[in-house]
Amino acid sequence: MNRLSTGVLALTLAMVLGLMGCGSSSKSSGSDTSSATENSAVSTTESSTSASTNNDDKASQEASTENSSSSVTDKLNELGNALTDAAGFHVNPATDTYESIFNEYSAKLDEATPRLLEEYKAESAGLGSIEAKAELSNNKIEELAKISNEGVEKMAELMTITVDKYENYEQWATKLYEVYLADGEQITNAYLEDGGQMLDTQINAQMDDMQQQMNDILQGIGN
Repeated sequence: MNRLSTGVLALTLAMVLGLMGCGSSSKSSGSDTSSATENSAVSTTESSTSASTNNDDKASQEASTENSSSSVTDKLNELGNALTDAAGFHVNPATDTYESIFNEYSAKLDEATPRLLEEYKAESAGLGSIEAKAELSNNKIEELAKISNEGVEKMAELMTITVDKYENYEQWATKLYEVYLADGEQITNAYLEDGGQMLDTQINAQMDDMQQQMNDILQGIGN
């Protein structure tokens, strides 16, 4: 009985020790897991902080680049203005193009034409000869020519400054000249209509005079 009791006691002690070992292992494992979780959280926080810092740096770099680009553009504009002023030119190669000059002066032509047309009609009403009306219409068209020529001259200056091909200048200068012709034609048509009416009146008056002279001749022969 003593041996049996001793064996049972030993077995029981072994089981208790084994359970205690498992509990210790479980605690160790839990501790390791908790530590790993904490490390992961720290790592995540550090990564988030690093990413935020990188984004801030990137935004700062982009803002710096944008400011630098704007500053360079301003410097180029200033340099372009200084060069054109020194050379006596009226264009800035940093900002002006053939197209921008065309848009500016075609708009000026289209804006001036209605005003000049009304001026011609008002002023021609007091003129008594076709020659005077023709001179008036030519003067109004000449004002359009000055606008067109100024635009073409600027295009020529731009070609000179940028050492561009003549063909590019010619293309845009021709387009502006065509706008000038179309606008000037409106004044010419007004003169032709006005002059035509006056011419018809003069011709009819001359025909009446000739008819009267013929009647006088016939009456003289009859007498």
